[in-house]
Amino acid sequence: MKIIYEIAHVKLYVAENDLVELCIEDTEVYDRFDDILPEQFDIEDYSITSEQKNGISTYTMHFTENVDRENLLNAVKSISESEVIEIYKMNNK
Repeated sequence: MKIIYEIAHVKLYVAENDLVELCIEDTEVYDRFDDILPEQFDIEDYSITSEQKNGISTYTMHFTENVDRENLLNAVKSISESEVIEIYKMNNK
């Protein structure tokens, strides 16, 4: 795995299969990214897997090989770490 970008509760990386994945902890944080990717950055071609770890839902967005990686990185960076932490704290009191 090669990490492209990482902040609290969010990790963008290249997986072993050379495809980009975005791993997000918490449902509300995931929902925020799931909203902005298609609406603000026209990124719609991905699948999602999820799992529970220690009572926290973790979502992984799996992008196709033709995703514009620069656009995706800009999308992920458009939500600041402080905003992610605030959303996470509101949902995990």
